[in-house]
Amino acid sequence: MILDDSELKKVIYSPVCARCANLISGPDHQCKAYDKIPSTIWNGKNKHTSSFLGDHGIQFKERTTQAQKATLVMEGTDSRPDSDYDPVELALGIKTEAEHTDNPAIASKIAKDQLDEDSKYYSKMKKKGMI
Repeated sequence: MILDDSELKKVIYSPVCARCANLISGPDHQCKAYDKIPSTIWNGKNKHTSSFLGDHGIQFKERTTQAQKATLVMEGTDSRPDSDYDPVELALGIKTEAEHTDNPAIASKIAKDQLDEDSKYYSKMKKKGMI
């Protein structure tokens, strides 16, 4: 399924880029290959394991250490208690984001960041068949 521009702006976590050692800034969509990561890569449609237009010969490179994996740059309000969120939405969000990380705290933070943008984000994505 293709995301429209309004949905792309809400995708603050990239399933591809967040695992890449070349990522500079998650929310700013920057990496060593791009000043602005193309949406095709950011939204996971292209895994960027081979050359892609404008990447200057720099492709996806898996983060190799837990420290590198923990350097995800994400903005949000993960300090808010779970009770500030709809429990059904938060549970669905954490389950969805756990597909991208083995760290429950990061999955929760990502889910809360998404829910801060749209309190029904995961229900909408589920309804569209995207999760």
